[in-house]
Amino acid sequence: MDIIKNKLKSLPNMPGCYKFYDNSEKLLYIGKAKNLKKRVSSYFVKNNKDPKTRVLVGKISDVGWETTDSEMDALILEAKLIKKFLPPYNIKIKDDKSFLSVKIDFSQKYPRPELARLARAKPSQQAKIYGPFTDGALLRSGLKVLRRIFQWCDLSEAEMSRRQKTARPCFSYHLKNCSGVCAGKISVKEYGKNMKQLSRFFEGEKGSIVKELKREMTISAKNKDFEKAAKLRDKIKTLEHLGQNIQFSNNNLNIENSLKIEKLKIKNSQSALKELIKEINISLGTRLKFHKKWRIEFYDISNTSGTNAVGSMIVWQDGEFARDQYRKFKIKTVEGANDFGSLVEVLRRRIGRISKFKNQMSNKIQSLNVQNVFWPEPDIIILDGGKPQLSAVGRMFTEQGIDIPLLALAKEEEEVWGVNFTKPKLHKRHKQKYKFHKTQTVLNLQSEIFNLKSIAKDSPEGFFLQKIRDEAHRFAITFHRVLRVKKAVKSRLDEISGIGPKTKKKLLLRFGSVSGIMKASDKGLKNMIGEKLAREIKEKL
Repeated sequence: MDIIKNKLKSLPNMPGCYKFYDNSEKLLYIGKAKNLKKRVSSYFVKNNKDPKTRVLVGKISDVGWETTDSEMDALILEAKLIKKFLPPYNIKIKDDKSFLSVKIDFSQKYPRPELARLARAKPSQQAKIYGPFTDGALLRSGLKVLRRIFQWCDLSEAEMSRRQKTARPCFSYHLKNCSGVCAGKISVKEYGKNMKQLSRFFEGEKGSIVKELKREMTISAKNKDFEKAAKLRDKIKTLEHLGQNIQFSNNNLNIENSLKIEKLKIKNSQSALKELIKEINISLGTRLKFHKKWRIEFYDISNTSGTNAVGSMIVWQDGEFARDQYRKFKIKTVEGANDFGSLVEVLRRRIGRISKFKNQMSNKIQSLNVQNVFWPEPDIIILDGGKPQLSAVGRMFTEQGIDIPLLALAKEEEEVWGVNFTKPKLHKRHKQKYKFHKTQTVLNLQSEIFNLKSIAKDSPEGFFLQKIRDEAHRFAITFHRVLRVKKAVKSRLDEISGIGPKTKKKLLLRFGSVSGIMKASDKGLKNMIGEKLAREIKEKL
């Protein structure tokens, strides 16, 4: 018993597997633990022992252990050790039937990953089997992430052939989980290439896949196939962002642990935010302090050749996107494709919504904020753009005496720029002349722009900023698209005399869009709105 007491003292507070031996050094039991010290010590507490455990503990003469990097690694190691040694007191994980494996059969015209119990997964020359996996939930979650990248189709071959004739993609295509091979949107060869990349991913070749995709993206961009280049960029980002690894139980290959990513998302984001604040303080000489309710606002401008210009504000607060606090801005005082001016207008209007800065905004800007409703003050503001955008907004901030920390994230190299706001140092005898009325700014600030080179684009804080920027893009583009469609519908139907709001609504409900109205038969239009108006619509559209 003294041996066991000494062993218990030296047990680490780490995940791993423990082994119990009898006095003849025969292995009795293998278990896994999140914390070896706590778990093993619990066996030697007098209370709460079932009969089986009491018998086991009575036979233990020695304890051994192996540490691992995570509880998942411990689970996999436990399975391997139990299958190898078959200890008498272990009743679980006796054979491979308890594990799920992934099978990709390349003898099929449209191969795809399928889950199978290893006993039923018959290997062949063209069918590749990966696993077994000891945690089915983690495996299924990992495959959901991988499907967004490699986009396989789960229809039968017969159903695919039928759909290819009608060019109608499956539902998964609309969810961006299928590449559209079922509707002929990519070739069978291209689809096969994607599945081979997936197979290589299971074989631990993530790095080489990323390099390959980057080469393809560069070639597509040079060929001005920007749509394909953008899709490849998104694939690369998702692959590079994938987090912790799960180990296979048979050969130490890797699959990304997407379930743990989801559970740790807020924690990791808050950690990245702490690092970001630290880097800002070092680079800009600020004294920002992290707190759980930290509010970040990111601003983006979207337009088409200067028309339908809109601004978007997205909010990150308390470790997640606060979508109920997102705001949209129609640009009202700037004409043409002027992102700098548009950003300045949006930020002026936004700052006017902060009670302590309200009186510093011009009457013109105050009049644009029709409702006298105040919004929370952000801890930091980030702009989509580089040094020019930052300079324009920074100049406005210095003029108005606004010292909210300001950053900009450039698209090209994911560079981060920041403004250092400082108050001019004045001699005591000069300070009196700067004491203005309470409703006016106290003193113009001075500003200096810095490149925050310490924030690398592939660092946690760099990824954090990119994640917020991508959400702002999505929100701005969606709003811009809605305005563009509304304008298109309005300009084409409203120009036809005789079509009022009710008739327009009736036509759009029946035919779905202006394009649908154009394709409608003369008879169909005539029966709905009369011969004269139907003829005029056909002529004008």
